[in-house]
Amino acid sequence: MASNYSTRLGYELINPGEQSNSWGTTTNNTLSNSVEESVAGVYTLNLTGAGATKVLSSTDGGGAASTNEQRQFAINFINPSQDTIVQVQATEKMFFLINSSQQYKITMRIGAGGATHVVQPQRKVLLAAGNTAAGGAGVANTWFDLDQSQNVWRSITTATGTAFVGDKIMVNTSAQACTLTLPSTNLVLGDEISFLDMNGTFATNALTLNAGGTNTIFGNTGNGTVNTNNAAFTIVYTGAASTGWKLTGK
Repeated sequence: MASNYSTRLGYELINPGEQSNSWGTTTNNTLSNSVEESVAGVYTLNLTGAGATKVLSSTDGGGAASTNEQRQFAINFINPSQDTIVQVQATEKMFFLINSSQQYKITMRIGAGGATHVVQPQRKVLLAAGNTAAGGAGVANTWFDLDQSQNVWRSITTATGTAFVGDKIMVNTSAQACTLTLPSTNLVLGDEISFLDMNGTFATNALTLNAGGTNTIFGNTGNGTVNTNNAAFTIVYTGAASTGWKLTGK
């Protein structure tokens, strides 16, 4: 009788009396690949040329890491050329995810059309993907955000860039002014973004915030300009385009 495989991680389960004189090889393969990678694996996934959607590979048994990306405990996403959807299997699984991009979002998705969770640029997040009865709670098709790194700052030195909800950005305008485009869709009351003048040069090369869409910023339509050296502040979304983004601190 052929082996069976576990439903979540594809561990090979040898049936009683099978694989005489070779079960040790199968067991060692399971321990060295399947178990170690699912408990302590750190896998770098290069998204160069991956397109808009990347489906994590998944095979039964103890194959190479590249043949079962779904099994890895930690995945470090590098070199995306656009915002990317990463699709996982619709089964219970814990993931430690690292988005190493400075610019693009990684959207984790359960199955072809299931629940999603966004990992913003330069963020690390510990997620649990739930299926029909994750954790015994009976919650179907859900991501559980267990520990998101909210205190990670990133820096921007370019003339243009994009800010995301939850971002903390140190802006370097020592060489040129900078315009950052704020998110304009899927916003909710209380969404925040923080900014800091890294080199104390906003008075010479200002920071411009483009609210996008119909949202206002600092009470005005269009762009908001910050030209005070050493400015450090947070903006919060008020829940409506007419009131838009408001300043919470200087």
